[in-house]
Amino acid sequence: MIHGVAVENTSSRPLARTRVRLQSVAGSSLRPFAEATANRGGQFWFPSLPDGQYVLSATRAGYAQTIHGQRRHGGSAPLIDVKGDSTTFAELRLLKLGAISGRVVDENRVALAGINVIAYQSALPLRQVTSAKTDDRGIFRLFGLLPGRYYVRSSAHELDDGPGLLPTFFPGNAGTSDARVVRAALDTEVTDIDFQPLLGTLLSVRGTASGCPTGERFVKVTLSSDTGRREIQTPCESAFSFDVVAPGYHELLLEPGTMPGTVALFREFLVDRGYDAGTLVMQPLPRVSARPFGLGVGDYGKLKVTARRKDLAGPGPPVTLPVASDLNFRDYVALLPGYWQVFVAPPESRFFEKLRQVRSVGPKPRALYSDNAPEVLLTPSSFERIEVTLASQPASINGAVHFEKEPVAAAPVYLYPVDIDLRRRVHGLRAAESGINGRFQFEGLPSGAYLLISSMELDEFNEQALRQAGAKEVVLSAGASQSVPLDLHVER
Repeated sequence: MIHGVAVENTSSRPLARTRVRLQSVAGSSLRPFAEATANRGGQFWFPSLPDGQYVLSATRAGYAQTIHGQRRHGGSAPLIDVKGDSTTFAELRLLKLGAISGRVVDENRVALAGINVIAYQSALPLRQVTSAKTDDRGIFRLFGLLPGRYYVRSSAHELDDGPGLLPTFFPGNAGTSDARVVRAALDTEVTDIDFQPLLGTLLSVRGTASGCPTGERFVKVTLSSDTGRREIQTPCESAFSFDVVAPGYHELLLEPGTMPGTVALFREFLVDRGYDAGTLVMQPLPRVSARPFGLGVGDYGKLKVTARRKDLAGPGPPVTLPVASDLNFRDYVALLPGYWQVFVAPPESRFFEKLRQVRSVGPKPRALYSDNAPEVLLTPSSFERIEVTLASQPASINGAVHFEKEPVAAAPVYLYPVDIDLRRRVHGLRAAESGINGRFQFEGLPSGAYLLISSMELDEFNEQALRQAGAKEVVLSAGASQSVPLDLHVER
């Protein structure tokens, strides 16, 4: 038997309803074995276990995952040996996710209530993590943060006497170049992040919605920027307006209010003195399919191509693209217009080489603003064929993770492509988990240079941070397989 209790790290109070997961060692890998929910006293049991080795972990909303046996969070954890009628008691101490709090004030240091404050990952393009509004004391609290570095920024806000508050980064700057990074940590609240938003002129975005399908009465209009999304519903063939808009890049999406999936319209623009979009006529949705090149015999059904729409406020849910066997558009899916990231999951015998968008109408897409996947621009009333070229001779990396000369199971291993084009082809950072004897493997890789590291403590994954942490650089050639030993990275 393995039994125990889940408690809060700082108070030692039991954490009811904690999810506890037990993984078993199977050969050289870890496999899910059982799950349990802690009772009101934080207790859990896994009885009648077969002999073997196990890894025990716990998760709960608002807390970081913990693994039994860690000397500190993010450190290595030993396996639990179960033999005969042995009984193991495990205390799982969960650490709360990080928080950032502060105060937003006006020019007289008086509290500003109702200001939306946003936390972004400290990387470009800006990715919103969470947000909160200030209370009557001007105080905000951003919580549920993983360890890492963040920008804190206020949104645009209209004041009673005319001028507005522009989006402002802590400690009081308009852009990221002068913004101060705030580092969040587990079981810690970073306080006194106080700042005064900049005064400026807020603008408006207006237009007229048109082109509704027969029987539709309303149009849903979404305005997106890097401070979030705003939605309004307006009658068909009528004017709409967004007020309290800060200068900068924005995107508009129009779609039917009650009959989605028929027509839509997408528009991107810069707001510097207000913006009048004129009459916006919704048109039939673009129809999209994927066509593969370079597939092996018998691999046709093993290729998976998905896409997700990404506006300035962030990405949406994934959609599977039909894979067409010829040039005819018999198999397609209708998608909303705008920018879409494309993700390719090739069969084991192939790797993703390149992507090409074959357009029937519409402009060319702007410069890619994502390093995790190729992007395409979909425009209304168009047929879009996404050509996916696959190549043979994929490369691979394998090895083992050790700490103080002992193998480490359940250790995260990260593979980071150095070149931005290579990152798009493998869809950004790859991660794996070491199994028994610390073994790990990455397969289906294109040739190129990669950074490889095993660590439970990293909170930034870019080239500079990984090199500073001692990541190994591995250069792969087509079809090659390299074995790379790794020492678990631990901050001293």
